Amino acid sequence: MSAMQPSPALTLDDLRVTGPAGVIVGPVSLLLERGEILGIVGESGSGKSLTALAVAGLLPDGLIADGRIMINGEDVAILSPVARRQLGGRKIGYVFQDPLSSFNPVRRVGTGFFESAKRHRGLPLAAARALASDRLAAMHLADPQRILDAYPHQLSGGQRQRAMIALALLNDPPLLIADEPTTALDATVQRTVLGLIRANAVGRGTVFITHDLGVAVSLCDRIAVMRHGKIVEVGSARSLISQPTAPYTRAMIAARLAIAQPAESRA
Repeated sequence: MSAMQPSPALTLDDLRVTGPAGVIVGPVSLLLERGEILGIVGESGSGKSLTALAVAGLLPDGLIADGRIMINGEDVAILSPVARRQLGGRKIGYVFQDPLSSFNPVRRVGTGFFESAKRHRGLPLAAARALASDRLAAMHLADPQRILDAYPHQLSGGQRQRAMIALALLNDPPLLIADEPTTALDATVQRTVLGLIRANAVGRGTVFITHDLGVAVSLCDRIAVMRHGKIVEVGSARSLISQPTAPYTRAMIAARLAIAQPAESRA
């Protein structure tokens, strides 16, 4: 008898996000395997972040998600709000676009690490600090102890973003969601962050949200293209670039090529 196959990191079946005006996102159906990086690409307002927030149970007040959301084989959509909040940090690691606003400005960076390690692992402070230090060192951050004792404003943008990734991965969640994590970073730091996300994709599913098709192609195994709250195309990064089927995807590729084309050749 063959060993049982592990459950996918994430399965979405007919996910919808609704508000007072009706359906905003959906229906969305996606499958994310362990070890895979799935990019969700689209223009601002296409529904990328709302889809991710629905998965994480972090939708703003007034918005409701329905449909099936399976994380590591568990249907989290049927859980109570209290139980759903417990998933954060344990089953889902979330990297937000702006870590300056995501970290509490009046609390030291290490506070969030210590609280998460205590809540999900039952670790005392000394062990939590050691674990946090190891995670920060894995993000190529020098002097992790200084990072833990610093306030967010005392760190650079790249340091904050890498600290946020370390916090998201602190408890080894099976699902990592990175929502526009490189938008505010310069090119050199962006490459570092993308490399860290790729290096930590082993054994877990990763959802990478971006409006930059080029970044998605360089990082992701598969890409889902969203427009007006719906998935218009899903495919491998290579096939999506070489043989796009949706008119919107073709328009995105054409726009990127036009921007990349030297100015003199357009004259």
